[in-house]
Amino acid sequence: MTLKDTALRIRENALSILNKCNCGGKPRVFSDRGCNSLVTNTPLEGPDLATYSQELELLNGNIATWNSPDISTNWWNPFRLMPEAVFKVRNLSGDVAAIGVLLHYSISQFGIGTRKQLKLTKRVNISPAAEVELRFPLDPSTFAGDPRIGVHLEIEHPFDRNVINNYGSQVHDQGYTSQSGREFTIQVPILNDSNSSREIKLSILSTDMECSVIPATHLFAPQEQVMASLNIRVPSFLVGTPEANVIREVTMVGRLSTNDLVGGVTRIVCIDS
Repeated sequence: MTLKDTALRIRENALSILNKCNCGGKPRVFSDRGCNSLVTNTPLEGPDLATYSQELELLNGNIATWNSPDISTNWWNPFRLMPEAVFKVRNLSGDVAAIGVLLHYSISQFGIGTRKQLKLTKRVNISPAAEVELRFPLDPSTFAGDPRIGVHLEIEHPFDRNVINNYGSQVHDQGYTSQSGREFTIQVPILNDSNSSREIKLSILSTDMECSVIPATHLFAPQEQVMASLNIRVPSFLVGTPEANVIREVTMVGRLSTNDLVGGVTRIVCIDS
């Protein structure tokens, strides 16, 4: 069971307890004498917790990025890891505080579908219409490897109004055309982290860059990992300078044959030549 499934189960159980009380639809209070309705007819509401959600962006028909605006992990020039991963979490409710919010921080290798390892959980309170910034230290062993990593945040609260925006990731890469050239290829690990065979389809979200991916589809054996080649070419009409870079993103996503999202990666292309 995933963390998202667990959060949904907690919420469903809590609502089930409330619905068993015959309170005429009014908010309830609990005591050792049972459940009593309040005199007000105001409906029971909860907080609305959120972070940048790639899944929600895609469902809304937007071009999602795995360079999350709510997560910071790397400095540029050169591309290197910060000592901490920084996350932003909001309570979109203007009138209900979020008490006892659980924030689960995980890390993974760079790639699509790569296995996540839970590193730390923090409990916070978030006031109505407020935003908090959380810092999670990166494991020292992480700095010895590839600066391209994946970090992931799962928000858990039993009364969250909308859980679709409770999960966000940062899985990205960055480079300058003066170093890579205007045409280059990056290798992206794709993992079927499942004990059954699954087909994963790879696609590139809309961009004015010239891109392709090989393979576009692969039938994976259980726990099989392959390297996909993401080919990128900067078109001639995009020209930058060292003083005025032109920034473009290329995002590749992986989906199952059922169209369920496996994950994604984003390459940030800094055009300085």
